[in-house]
Amino acid sequence: VTLYPNVVIAWHRHKRQDDYVYVGQGAIKVGVIAPGERVQVQWHYLALAGSAPHQVLHIPRNHWHGYKALAGKQAIILGYITQKYDATDEERRSIDDMGIAW
Repeated sequence: VTLYPNVVIAWHRHKRQDDYVYVGQGAIKVGVIAPGERVQVQWHYLALAGSAPHQVLHIPRNHWHGYKALAGKQAIILGYITQKYDATDEERRSIDDMGIAW
């Protein structure tokens, strides 16, 4: 998936699948919200960085999540999913629904 500067892709979650996210190019910010009554976002910052250990972020099912490229540059993320993709498994909300500033 290509992420473009100043574009946020949020929010969505999956009922049956977990996501694993790896940065193939650039740097990204990932927001993850665990299930529950209170909306509290956990921010993760990932980058493809020379000799640094490569990071893979696990996003469990039923967790709302979204992405944004950082540093005003395009980023590419690679995803691994634990179930065969099924569009009916995905639920979406608008970026403004959670009341969280990116």
